[in-house]
Amino acid sequence: MKIFFFRHAETKLDFDRPVSEWILTKRGHEDAMRIAATGIFDSVQRIISSDETKAKMTAQYVCERLDIELESTEELNELYRGKESNMTQEEYRQAVKQFFENGQALDWESLDSLQSRVTSFIDSIQTTSEVNNVLIVAHGINLTTYFAQLQGVLDTAFERWKKLKFCAYGIVENGIVVRDIVL
Repeated sequence: MKIFFFRHAETKLDFDRPVSEWILTKRGHEDAMRIAATGIFDSVQRIISSDETKAKMTAQYVCERLDIELESTEELNELYRGKESNMTQEEYRQAVKQFFENGQALDWESLDSLQSRVTSFIDSIQTTSEVNNVLIVAHGINLTTYFAQLQGVLDTAFERWKKLKFCAYGIVENGIVVRDIVL
């Protein structure tokens, strides 16, 4: 089985809403549409995204191109970050660093919990899906963690996360990374 992974497009920071409700910027819509139009995902037969708006909006462009109905699940949602508060970008970056280095930050979901949640869902797709090519649209920390785990480089996850771009994509075939999501 080949699983394509696609990080959601650029989002508009809106601290009046929960992060899970953030929407794409104009550039985010343009980038998601452009990537979908390249045909990279044309062999995909099933599309599953996080249940969060930004991931569903990103996935919708591929769904429209391929005429496939979008499925969504909470299992792919962003790292649960507890009570949300306004953080500066530097404070957020430091919290992510702590999360990757110590397995826990603030009142966020733990690294072990995130790994278990995402990996269990992907494993279930691999064992139950009736199609060969699946697209998963999710979030930066989730995808960084999953790809680092598969490649045995969790100790470099924070550095990898800093390099991950919006609309990045990677491919895992039969449990092997054939295109890293972090280039």
